[in-house]
Amino acid sequence: MRQRNKGRATLAAVAAMCAVAALPGRAYAAGEPAPYTFDPEARTVRGAGVSTSSSSAA
Repeated sequence: MRQRNKGRATLAAVAAMCAVAALPGRAYAAGEPAPYTFDPEARTVRGAGVSTSSSSAA
């Protein structure tokens, strides 16, 4: 029985090493990120004052 557990542990260790090796490294962007800006052609959308309506359909 002891040999079987050693084989399973070895297999699990090899599988874990392969999984870590397959993970991507840290990604680097080219240059500085652009600041967030609004689209000058975007249209304004008005939201509702409340999230429920007074007329309920049951």
